[in-house]
Amino acid sequence: MKEILADTEWLRRIEGEYRRREIGSARKLLRRARCRVNVIGVCEFTSRGANRLRTAILQQLRCLPSLDYADAARAAQLRALRAKQGKALSTPDAFMAASAMRYRLRLVTADRDYSGIAGLDWSSYD
Repeated sequence: MKEILADTEWLRRIEGEYRRREIGSARKLLRRARCRVNVIGVCEFTSRGANRLRTAILQQLRCLPSLDYADAARAAQLRALRAKQGKALSTPDAFMAASAMRYRLRLVTADRDYSGIAGLDWSSYD
């Protein structure tokens, strides 16, 4: 079974599929993969307000251990590398990439900012 790390944009897509009562590609992937989330994803996903649906979605995911200094160092390296390439990478996105790389998970997202990060396995909804 595939293991993935859910990015906030992907979590929002799942939320939309539930609201529309459709089983789209995000919900199908949720059923067939071991889905993980980190504290960045939880924070971003619930920052617009926690509700029953968001809580139910998050309960289907396993939480990764908390971020640490090694994750911060890798995130900083990723941001610096992207800056040298003339491309921006936000701090939350850098931490998402660092988490995916640390745990060797595929990062599932709608965010194209991750393209070109060496060593990062990412996909647009798989």
